[in-house]
Amino acid sequence: MVVAQRVLMLDGREGGATVKITSMDDSARVLWEGECDNIREELVTAARSGANLGGADLRDADLGGAYLGGADLRDADLGGAYLGSANLRDANLGGADLRSANLRGANLRGANLRGANFPPMQSHDFWAELLLRAAGDNIERRKIAGLVLISRDWCWPRCLELIRGELAADWQEWAGEVVWHWPEACREVGLPEIEK
Repeated sequence: MVVAQRVLMLDGREGGATVKITSMDDSARVLWEGECDNIREELVTAARSGANLGGADLRDADLGGAYLGGADLRDADLGGAYLGSANLRDANLGGADLRSANLRGANLRGANLRGANFPPMQSHDFWAELLLRAAGDNIERRKIAGLVLISRDWCWPRCLELIRGELAADWQEWAGEVVWHWPEACREVGLPEIEK
């Protein structure tokens, strides 16, 4: 497990910094180090180079628009991170804490999302991507995934009305199973249990 330590050492440049990503087990073991003017850019560089960012503490990080395709973010804490329009294609988010992460417009294709520890319950992009995967080639199911994605003005109360009403059969048949992978989070927002 690693942690991103934001170590700011002025090196004669205005705003210059050294960013270190070290092992939590052995803080002397540096997994990535780089000089930069912008910590965000250095984290992106580390991810692009294939650095293991698993377990990194990236809470509230501004990674909007960043290219993180294929990044190893297993067990990373991305709670509250801004990942809007970020490219997370094929990223490993297994065990990651995505609680309150902003994923609006993020490319999540192929990313390991089901293994996330805490889902971003308010993220239409996250849920639409999972529903799209579960829908496969079924057009009616894909319509539901699309509805979730474009209905950013609908929050859980409106979605609950649909789940209990006209989408009840879809919920019980397939969509609920996707969401109920995280039972604690589902109970918090009042989602109906799946009948087995």
